[in-house]
Amino acid sequence: MEIGSAAIRRLVFLVLVVGYARGGFYVPDLPTKRYIKEGDINLGAIFPIGSFSRVKPCGVGLRSTVVLQFIEALVYAVDVINNSSDILPNTTLGFVILDDCLKETTTIAQSLSFIPEVNVCQSTCSANASLSQATPRYDVVGVVGSLKSSNSIAAASLLGPVHIPQISYSSTSDQLSNKVLYPYFMRVVPPDEFQAEAIVSLISQYGWSYISIVYSEGSYGEYGYKNIKKLTDKGGICIGTTNKIAEGALPNDYLKVAQDLLNHSNAKVVVVFAGPSQTKGLFTALKSLGKGTKFIFIGSDGWAKRIKNLGEVWEVGLGAFGVSFYSEEDPLYTEYFKSIRPTLNEQDPWFREFWEGHFSCTFDNSSASPCDENAMLSAANGFKPVPTVTPVMDATSTFALALHNLLADNCPGVDGSNVRSCITGPLLLDYLKNTTFNGRNGVIKFDANGNQLGRYMIHQLVRGNPYTQIKVATYDALTKKIKMSNNVTWEYVNQYSSESPESICSKPCGPREFYIQMELMCCWECKACRSNEIVSIEGTSCVSCPHFHWPEPNTNFTTCSAISPASMTWEQPLAIILMTLSSIGITATLVICAYYFKNNDAKCIKASSRELSYMMLIGVFIGYAIVFALMAKPNHFMCKTNFFFFCLSFTWIYAPLLARTCRIYRIFESGKKSNKRLVLISARSQLFLSFILIFGQLIISTCILILSTPEARLTMPVSSHKYVELSCDLTLPGVASFLSYNIVLVVICSVLAFKTRKLPDNFNESRFISTCVYTTLIIWLAFVSTYFTAGREYLKTVSLSFALILNGTVVLLFLFAPKIYATVCLNDGDCINTKSGRSTKNTGLSADGDASTTNGSASFCGGANFNKVHPINLGLPSSVSNA
Repeated sequence: MEIGSAAIRRLVFLVLVVGYARGGFYVPDLPTKRYIKEGDINLGAIFPIGSFSRVKPCGVGLRSTVVLQFIEALVYAVDVINNSSDILPNTTLGFVILDDCLKETTTIAQSLSFIPEVNVCQSTCSANASLSQATPRYDVVGVVGSLKSSNSIAAASLLGPVHIPQISYSSTSDQLSNKVLYPYFMRVVPPDEFQAEAIVSLISQYGWSYISIVYSEGSYGEYGYKNIKKLTDKGGICIGTTNKIAEGALPNDYLKVAQDLLNHSNAKVVVVFAGPSQTKGLFTALKSLGKGTKFIFIGSDGWAKRIKNLGEVWEVGLGAFGVSFYSEEDPLYTEYFKSIRPTLNEQDPWFREFWEGHFSCTFDNSSASPCDENAMLSAANGFKPVPTVTPVMDATSTFALALHNLLADNCPGVDGSNVRSCITGPLLLDYLKNTTFNGRNGVIKFDANGNQLGRYMIHQLVRGNPYTQIKVATYDALTKKIKMSNNVTWEYVNQYSSESPESICSKPCGPREFYIQMELMCCWECKACRSNEIVSIEGTSCVSCPHFHWPEPNTNFTTCSAISPASMTWEQPLAIILMTLSSIGITATLVICAYYFKNNDAKCIKASSRELSYMMLIGVFIGYAIVFALMAKPNHFMCKTNFFFFCLSFTWIYAPLLARTCRIYRIFESGKKSNKRLVLISARSQLFLSFILIFGQLIISTCILILSTPEARLTMPVSSHKYVELSCDLTLPGVASFLSYNIVLVVICSVLAFKTRKLPDNFNESRFISTCVYTTLIIWLAFVSTYFTAGREYLKTVSLSFALILNGTVVLLFLFAPKIYATVCLNDGDCINTKSGRSTKNTGLSADGDASTTNGSASFCGGANFNKVHPINLGLPSSVSNA
């Protein structure tokens, strides 16, 4: 189109040079019909009245009967102005209406009539063509027209250089906004750049972010596409595919375009910026593919107001939105036009022809269908008011108001034909650009390029005898706002829902998904984050929650919140079981202790070293009691306390047991070799040794509390699992030191018990000790493996508690139960008057030092079968027993 414009400019320049040199113009076959009504000031007007012809300036007959409404709109506006005392008082406005037949070259030829005449024809005139054949000249201050943008470009290229302002009532091409090329061109309709704004605003209104565009080759379609592309890029709307349709495209070309649209079916919205012929070809191709109303079409004004030109394929566009500049019907003008009769409008050279075409009659009296000059125009005989004629009235009013202001400012008091000398093109252009008023379609106001910042109407194509277009929205180019109505229907493209369809490349990612950007901004792939991750602020990656935290569902998994830690509590079933077992153990310990106090002088109890027995019972009690503390909710104080008493309870049992075992071993080993009195085997010595061993544990525990303090801590075994535990960390040094020290005690006990295995058969105290320490070793070996391999902290606590309970129970069963049984079930004499079944030396001393010598025999309470308990005489002096 730019190439065509350059050719037109060169042609215009040639015409002006030749025309001015010769003093006139002559264009063969140019239409001679003109509608002229002169006044003090005249306006020129160009309308596409006659039919188009490729070989001549115009064809035969009217292009359309509708065009008469455009002509009479200007006539009506001039009459209103002349009848008004507020605009151009004492000055009449006239007009000259010419026909360009919608052909650019004809527009140029007709525009020659509006070029100011310069009298340079002298003697050369006689040698040239007769002046009667030259194109007539009319003195006009401005021109209204033309309809089509290409025709307005042709006229503006001729009128601009001679400073004649031009206002179009329908041309919307953005090319006309170029004030370098067309400085005197203006229009009362918004340019296509605002139409593109209306289209993109409609797209944004429904949240459509992925569209396709089809546009026609040439200035109209290509400029429209560029404007839409610029706005969609700015608004974050992606274009899936674009297709340009060339003039004279073949059916196969349309099929390729249709198939390309189907290949991008996610782009449900298709903008068609083209004329009716290209749109018809596209719809035909889609219909042949059986895809009918698969898309939501948004049409430019090139075809949206010409649905009838689509023929039988209009149904493909059902539900389509059409955008056109805002123009409402003027009821007063409609009544005026319907009141016109051929006999009353003989000045209009085309009106009788219009009448004949509309009523299918003729004014030839010989015709079988004579016209009725008194007939009425009505809907019954096919008359429809054309809303788009009101811009013609607004263009005429713009000239009138600008002229009124110009004369009032520059020639006050001048009226009649004298006002013409006050008007120049540049001055009038300035007043035109500064003219603002309420027109038929809203406020008329021009920007720096002479464009009207008007409004657009958006209609939707629906069924209705057979189709109709309902108004669903308006767009204001001045405020950049779109106003929707409630008339939109989606039944043609979304049969099962009244909600607006989606036109998106990719659906939004879910709450715990991040997107991987594709080539187009609107297209992405969603990937799920792991269970312990949230989506980053940018949404393009996942971020792990901090340790001991988890994605928060109440914030749609966009933030992390602390996980409520789990811990052993007294209310839990497992804790209740452990505390019940521990309570039974405590009760048994207290009962045994009470029984020992009550029978403190019984031979069997005295023979078992009462002081050490009480110490061991204290250790067992501490072990059972610490289970309750282990079941409480951990804190730093509880963890330190639990560690301290846990270590102490074990040592408090096995330190006295080691002292007892060591004493037994020394006594019997000494009895085998000599009658020499032993030292450090008294009860006081045994207690001292026990406290020394316990003190060693106290020192170790104190060092651990200082250097590697046990404390409450949070642990999360598996980062991808929502589970956090609050537990006591006994620390590796703490557990290792406890195990090392106490296992040494148990191992020594085991060794000594093993070495006393060959004692006399009737002395089985060592057997109970051996069984106790062996069982203890098994328990603690199982505890160690369980403790260090447990996957949950609460399992460590449970294993520790079970170890304490089992340890205390083993001690009670193997070291205290036999003594109580012997005391209860056997007579005291059975404990005393029994000989050894093995030959020994006469010592007069029991193994525990509490037996008395009687006739060379000693009493000792023991017996694995609990039938009788026999003393063992070691053959030592009786005085040793009191050592």
